[in-house]
Amino acid sequence: MTRQRLARLGPGLAIGLAAAFLLRRALFAGEAPFWRDVNMVWLPQVEVFVRTVAAGALPLWDAFTGFGRPLLADPRAEVFYPLTWLNLLLPPARFYPLFVAVHLVLGGLGTYRLARGLGASRVAAAVGGLAFGASGPLPALALTWHHMAGAAWMPWVLATGLRARGGDPRARRAFALCVALQVFAGSPEYSALSLAALAVLLLAASVAGGERPAPALGRVAAGLALGLLLAAPQWLPTAAWAAQAQRGALPREAAFVWSLHPLQLVEVAAPVRMWDLPLTAEAQALVLGGREPWLHSIHLGAGLLVLALCGLGRRGAGLAACALVALLVALGPHTPLPGLLLDLLPPLGAFRFPVKAMALFALAVATLAALGLERLAAGGARALTAAAAATGVALLAATAFPWTEVLGPAADLAVIRAPLGWALAACVALIGATLLPLRPPHRIAAVAAVALLPPLWAQRGLLVTTPADFYARRPEALRTLELAPGARLYVQDQVVQPSPLPEGDPVPRLGLRGTLAGHGRVATAALGLHLALNPPTAARWGVPGSFDRDILRFEPPFLARLNDLLRGRESDPAAHARLLALGAVGNVASLTPGPWAASLEPRAQVATPFARPLHVWRVPGALPRVRAVTGVHALPADADPAALLAFDPATAVALAAPARAAAGSARVLSFEIAPDRMRATVVADAPAHVVFVDAWDPGWSARVDGASAPLLRADGAFRAVPVGPGRHEVELRYWPPGLSAGLALAGLGLALLALRR
Repeated sequence: MTRQRLARLGPGLAIGLAAAFLLRRALFAGEAPFWRDVNMVWLPQVEVFVRTVAAGALPLWDAFTGFGRPLLADPRAEVFYPLTWLNLLLPPARFYPLFVAVHLVLGGLGTYRLARGLGASRVAAAVGGLAFGASGPLPALALTWHHMAGAAWMPWVLATGLRARGGDPRARRAFALCVALQVFAGSPEYSALSLAALAVLLLAASVAGGERPAPALGRVAAGLALGLLLAAPQWLPTAAWAAQAQRGALPREAAFVWSLHPLQLVEVAAPVRMWDLPLTAEAQALVLGGREPWLHSIHLGAGLLVLALCGLGRRGAGLAACALVALLVALGPHTPLPGLLLDLLPPLGAFRFPVKAMALFALAVATLAALGLERLAAGGARALTAAAAATGVALLAATAFPWTEVLGPAADLAVIRAPLGWALAACVALIGATLLPLRPPHRIAAVAAVALLPPLWAQRGLLVTTPADFYARRPEALRTLELAPGARLYVQDQVVQPSPLPEGDPVPRLGLRGTLAGHGRVATAALGLHLALNPPTAARWGVPGSFDRDILRFEPPFLARLNDLLRGRESDPAAHARLLALGAVGNVASLTPGPWAASLEPRAQVATPFARPLHVWRVPGALPRVRAVTGVHALPADADPAALLAFDPATAVALAAPARAAAGSARVLSFEIAPDRMRATVVADAPAHVVFVDAWDPGWSARVDGASAPLLRADGAFRAVPVGPGRHEVELRYWPPGLSAGLALAGLGLALLALRR
């Protein structure tokens, strides 16, 4: 291999080795990441994706989670993202580590390209790429796959966007592709952050070059428009879905959940996490909000911060502005900027979790560090010494902070002073590297090692893994279910609660009997929830859910009201069972039965890793998934959902229409259910309605005997199709709103992409 070829491949190899180190347990020891959203959200969703495609349907609708929900329109499903389709070939335990590794390398290489575009040498740019790929925020995002993918594309959007300002058609096309791929990656937040950062960098570049910004912004806007055309099949259905969800109506304070507390800034420089410290109860509530951090690491290392300070200057002005804005956003209510942004753009409140902006902060710092190393190579030893001294003074000030106020008067202060000491030692080592009589290449290598190795070592346990059989264990509880064709399952959710503090039980109200072989306490608790079919995990096995709790507020209000009605009737067994029957729920399972179980028929008890067994009941009188009725109960759109308890759903359906008594009979002869379509054969001797106990959505359409028919919202949240007397074939099909227009726009975008100009 020639030296020139090695120089080109070197950055990628180095970043790949760093990713392999962070993922060594998953890549080489037969383990897999499992924590938090990976197992409770990603795993069921990707299994639904695979199950849907295997059934010969397009991955448009999730027929198994809750009463059904959009799949393609949910950006977290990443249906258009190329890597997603590898799930058809690889099992989850093998796919997810590969997914994380690819995006660590992708983010690092993108940062390398960004730094090169700003004038850094190959070596300096490679250090910047390693810094971002192995820094705390990007690996920490492995708990939320779509955000990790979106963050990994940020440097590519910035690098290609800066190149596109010169008017090169190839650069514009590359920028458009990166914009589209970031949209397909599934994180609107990181797409928005990327475009905001790009605008800042473009303005800074125009000012530094003495140029008028309008022409450059116009050329970049043309590339952005092309990228949005290519990505329209994703963002148009997502926008239509978001328009009917509750998330846009969240209270203002919800937008600041998981903000960064100023005291947590010490984690950026020192290898310590507030989550791991023995904080007092008051400090836990103040600093952590009484919950597990959303980002388990924001650590970049003191050495990297020193290099970033050294990189400040004309070339780094835009990056410094991006870092500052990102930090102010991450601090949430502790600074006025996020509140001002919400006042100007209220829809931003739907993004939530301001700490997400720390990924942009890390990217800006890593790229500035590359510029700082380049400055050092050009003889900027004094600048590096001054930056190290300033950082050291800040660390000394942090050491002098009254830590007993947050750790308690009897705490061993070594838990915080030792990490601060290591960070201070890095500053001293950097100063030493500038004073020792080293040759320039050796000085650069020493400084890079001090900047990169400590934070990389500090992240070594960040990606928590467990034996891969976690993904393959089939719940014994599935054997106990007695489900009629299409019948639904209701499982009482055990996860929705404030996250435990480090020393607490993973699921406090359940308690663990012990740990499963090869798995720790947290992994055992997570696996126990899968074995107990906790929503939405039963969707993995093709069992339709029902009244699932929607903690992210993605459901439309009418469906949320129905779910809340069930939980509000838990002290009334008869009403609770009636609602379950209305929802075509054939079986109920719970680890914590309550008074509501009195009207159900016990079926079985299944041992779990928890101190409590899983109880399984049959719902007496459960209605079928598809039924035909001739009566109509009036239920205005704004009526109290409790009115659903005032009629007999076996003979009538609740509609926003005048009431009509049953004047005849109707019955379903047969029905078929597929992921994106439903069919039923019915016979009636009077006007009737065919009721499908599946969530109503504007993407569903109905046909009766081949002719278009109205699809009504029934029983508050389900679907009904009117039919006349006689025998009829009723068919429902799903096509996401906005998808047709999105595909047409993408076709136009591809045609424009093929043009040379």
